[in-house]
Amino acid sequence: MNTFDIAIIGAGASGLFAGSLIDRKFKTIIIEKNLIPGKKLLLTGAGKCNFTNIEKRSEFIKAYGENGSFLKFAFKAFDNSKCIKYFKVKGLKILITEDGRVFPESQKASDVRNILIDEINHRGHILLNGTTVKKISRNRSKFKIHTSNENFDVEIIILCTGGKAYPVTGSTGDGYSLAENFGHRIVPTEPALTPLKINRFKLNKLAGVTLKEKIAFVYKNKKIIFSERGDILITHDGLSGPAILNISKYIKPGEKISINLSNQDFGQTDKKLLNYASKYPKWSIKNIVKLFSIPESISSYLCESNKISSSKKISSLTKIERRKLCKDICELPFIVKEKYGFEKAMVTAGGISLNEVNPKSLESLLVNNLYFTGEILNLDGKSGGYNLQCAFSTAYLAVQNISNKLNK
Repeated sequence: MNTFDIAIIGAGASGLFAGSLIDRKFKTIIIEKNLIPGKKLLLTGAGKCNFTNIEKRSEFIKAYGENGSFLKFAFKAFDNSKCIKYFKVKGLKILITEDGRVFPESQKASDVRNILIDEINHRGHILLNGTTVKKISRNRSKFKIHTSNENFDVEIIILCTGGKAYPVTGSTGDGYSLAENFGHRIVPTEPALTPLKINRFKLNKLAGVTLKEKIAFVYKNKKIIFSERGDILITHDGLSGPAILNISKYIKPGEKISINLSNQDFGQTDKKLLNYASKYPKWSIKNIVKLFSIPESISSYLCESNKISSSKKISSLTKIERRKLCKDICELPFIVKEKYGFEKAMVTAGGISLNEVNPKSLESLLVNNLYFTGEILNLDGKSGGYNLQCAFSTAYLAVQNISNKLNK
């Protein structure tokens, strides 16, 4: 019979994790429109799967900005330490990088996905791939799920179809219309954690160069409104890398960003240049600039853009030349032409309004027994494992609440 206690719609990270937690005594089906479950999960962290990090819980909440407080119950129920323990118990060997990011030691996202699928199978749940949910209707206390192949009657639904990022993986926002049919409001969506195209970009010949641990700034009306420190990757038409991805949601086309290559203010940088000039008077400007942990190719670009010979000795640099160079080191400016769309965005900003979801259970405040987890919600965090942790934590809290409800 096509009757189930629980239906999970979407077999991404959140849906698979939810399925891996539900007790076998509850008849459960996971419905996925792709033929391959966890398709987007397989691409996470360039296929290496940065699934959490070792930051404090407060940092996880902060990573979600103004919406972070919504997640305090989810992160309390299932934080990063519990997440790491879960996968270790399942046999996954863990790699923790210097900056605290957590990966499978194998650097294979498939290892994480396969653990979840194996656990779902072990619990006897049905994983139905290649099936699209067309409509969900409500008949008294039960839902009827209408799919491309057959229909199902269920008591409880967990809707975790994700957002619109990486549409090639099937993330096309299908769940939004399903939620809207039950009266839920969708906060307008836009790409987040996405690379930037730069207007009149002059660094295109340096594509592939990475600036290690530099600060990127976002400006509004000539004032800095946001900054982020991290690696910055130069691309053929703009900028990418963790620092850029994390500021992308705060930027609109035509606005200014800048990179601080010294990670110090103008006065400190100028003083350091003077000290270098005194200590290494015969060194070339290009080699002096490299002392700020700036790649040689960028050092040459700074000299060229300021019409200074890169071979010129630092001791012969005029005050005007030094201050112009110093300004670019501290505030290398760019005007954003446009942001890449959902095709390159890692996550979706916007989604189901948090005002209509109970943060203590992830249950809809409009419809009983309807739950939302993961990226379908109006939640988007920084890069670095925050978003996958959110997918797991919200799934855990929802399943915990559902289990308590069904056990009564």
